[in-house]
Amino acid sequence: MGIIKAITSSAMDVAGEQWKEFFYCDSLPDNILLVRGQKHISEKSANNRKDDEVITNGSVIALADGQGAVAVSQGKVIASYTEPGEHIFEDPYHPGGVKGFFKETGNRISFGGGVQTVSQRLYYFNTKEIRGIPFSADIPVTLTSGGFLSKLSVSGVFSYCVCDPPVFYKMVTGNVALRYERERLNSQLSGELVTALASAVGKTELPSTSDIGLHTDDLITALKAELNDEWNKKRGLKLMSVAFNTLGFEGAENIAHIQTTQVYAKESGWTCKCNTVSYGNFCPECGSPKPGL
Repeated sequence: MGIIKAITSSAMDVAGEQWKEFFYCDSLPDNILLVRGQKHISEKSANNRKDDEVITNGSVIALADGQGAVAVSQGKVIASYTEPGEHIFEDPYHPGGVKGFFKETGNRISFGGGVQTVSQRLYYFNTKEIRGIPFSADIPVTLTSGGFLSKLSVSGVFSYCVCDPPVFYKMVTGNVALRYERERLNSQLSGELVTALASAVGKTELPSTSDIGLHTDDLITALKAELNDEWNKKRGLKLMSVAFNTLGFEGAENIAHIQTTQVYAKESGWTCKCNTVSYGNFCPECGSPKPGL
């Protein structure tokens, strides 16, 4: 009786899993990077199975703008979807039809029946721009004019997006139960961005404190060049934009005053006929030209 029960149970379970499903995901908020896909089944449907661990061949996976999806089997990515629209699921390892039915039934019989030997899941990804991630730092800087050591105080926000869902799944989230929120990742990304910013500042020659404003575009370009390659390979992410709220040097006024004094000290002064000591070609008091001009 045991073998008959195992055969009956296995056949009924596999037969019930032959219904095709429809997967759809509502728009994901900015704080959610990944959610597990859920089957949408009408109350009037004959398909009343509640099992979310099997995706039937031929099932429809719908994607909206700003979404990506991956199907995984036994924790391994077996399909990836990136374009908006409806996609037909095809499992390369577990074929459907009569052949697949008897193969899976035989597998379950060998386990005594009632044991599901396939674990499949669908995950939806938020591929929209994730904005407003804060960062701040004090970066040591040596100014080339005078060799002054100062600190560059910087703060701002940056944005990123999930550009490669399979890599993001493999390297970051794995087989999560329900969802993956951006808060679990943002502090790590902020730290890496600050490290890359310090490297970019160190490679930029800054003669004076006022020159930093001329290099913001260069710094952003350097950040993207350095981080995007690493983030794409390690996490399937892309740095989208960087905006600076503050970007200034500690003690900037004192350094600027010293640098200005040093510039004038390199020139020999001359006394104008109005008894004013001048360093330029014209007297700042009466406007008379320097003798010999």
